[in-house]
Amino acid sequence: MAFIQDPAKFKGVTSIQKDNISNNLLLGVQDFLSWSFLQVGAFQNISRSPAASGSFSDSSSRYRLRMSDDPNYEQGQVWEGFRNDWVWESGFTYNDTKPIHVSGVWVDGYFYGSGDATYSHYVDYPNGRILFDYPVPIRRRVEANFSHRTVGITLASEKFVQELMYDSYDIEDLDSYLISSSGSRNQLGKRRLQLPVVALELSKGGKNQGWAIGGGQIVYNDILFHIFSDNEFEKNNLRDILLNQNEKIIYLINRAMMKENKKYPLQLNRLGYPVKNAKMYPDLISPTGEGGFRYNQARIDKMECTDMPPVNSWLHRSTVRATFSLISSDI
Repeated sequence: MAFIQDPAKFKGVTSIQKDNISNNLLLGVQDFLSWSFLQVGAFQNISRSPAASGSFSDSSSRYRLRMSDDPNYEQGQVWEGFRNDWVWESGFTYNDTKPIHVSGVWVDGYFYGSGDATYSHYVDYPNGRILFDYPVPIRRRVEANFSHRTVGITLASEKFVQELMYDSYDIEDLDSYLISSSGSRNQLGKRRLQLPVVALELSKGGKNQGWAIGGGQIVYNDILFHIFSDNEFEKNNLRDILLNQNEKIIYLINRAMMKENKKYPLQLNRLGYPVKNAKMYPDLISPTGEGGFRYNQARIDKMECTDMPPVNSWLHRSTVRATFSLISSDI
């Protein structure tokens, strides 16, 4: 018997504030990719210790921070790394290597923890920078150990203008790099994208189908994965990684339930620093009985790819289209 519906009310909607299927899917896929790329080594440790920096140990420039001209702070308060999107997640290793969490900074060769009143500061992980409570003179040498992502995951619908950075690892000209607001880094961290990057765009899929007698539907949505890279081989590798996920099933996060939690936010605070006992992605998709916020399953039913010719001989592009199916018993 079919459920009797109220003709004066929406079907499948309980609150205008509640995240719908589309948003849960889009953000859930972003969370999945951000975590999963880290599990296969998509991060690089930058350290004053050659043993920790690996192939980058021959360069003393990469752990050197430079002053950033952020109009929201006094000059000398903000010092940024050569790449943003620092890794804040923990609880995993790749080839016995863990990402480095920022424990403090070096100023003119002396180490200061975040709680040291001499140079008190906090870490803004997404923007890859250190924010001091009081300005640090530009003549100071500021350094930090950190890990940055080597594959950026973002939404294609970001409202602010973002700059795709070509050759972001090239900082051989240290003098030019240290000049604030110079070169390709003249955008603030939140307005920069360093290659390679995968940008997600939601696109409505095929027609919904009935799921069971009495209610429920199978909802289809497409997500476009726009891949941008500064070399062909990296683009090909990212494309193949995504195509390999055909028929993959992932769990989404119930964002409405998560936002109602009294400890929300559960990962980063408004300053970009991990909250105490921050939940990792596996924690968030755990069942509610285990402290998680598991939503519906989403299955990748079909994937196809379109390559595009490079732009200006260096920007290599590819778009992977994935069709997701999700069973909703509420509509």
